[in-house]
Amino acid sequence: MIVAIINQKSEVAFSESILSRSAKINLDVTSLSGRSLKSFILESKVQWQSTVDRCLSSGLEQKCEVCLCLNGRESRWRMHLFRLNAGSLVVVGTSLPLQLPLLSGREMEVLCEISRGRSTVEIAEFLGISLSTVEKHRSRIRKTLRIDSHSQLVLVASLVANLDRFYLSIEDSPQ
Repeated sequence: MIVAIINQKSEVAFSESILSRSAKINLDVTSLSGRSLKSFILESKVQWQSTVDRCLSSGLEQKCEVCLCLNGRESRWRMHLFRLNAGSLVVVGTSLPLQLPLLSGREMEVLCEISRGRSTVEIAEFLGISLSTVEKHRSRIRKTLRIDSHSQLVLVASLVANLDRFYLSIEDSPQ
């Protein structure tokens, strides 16, 4: 997870990462200070800027996904933006599997059902598809996202399907 404070031009005033020591070495977010996040975004730059503008103008929490290139490494992030004051935002980013957009809509549905703890049989019944189709989807998800084990699949599914539970919206926070 990364946290940053940015202005309306996406220039970073402060950044910090909540990552393991080895991840921090590979993803030095301190190099972002004084630079625009837009210069690191590989895709979705227009979506990013409109999300920043909406958050600043409405004062409401906004979300978007971007692909960043930091220190020569590409990574995908779900960004939550909160207005700090009239000209500044707090950005909280959670890393996502880089290949996530390559999954089909049905594979994303299967991934969501995995996150709910449903078995292959339960997923097949719920989605109205055969057991072998569920197994094919699970296999393709694991291959696409480069997941080696069932436990990793469950963990990734839980993270991807439930990212929003890691955040309190401003309206939900205690007064």
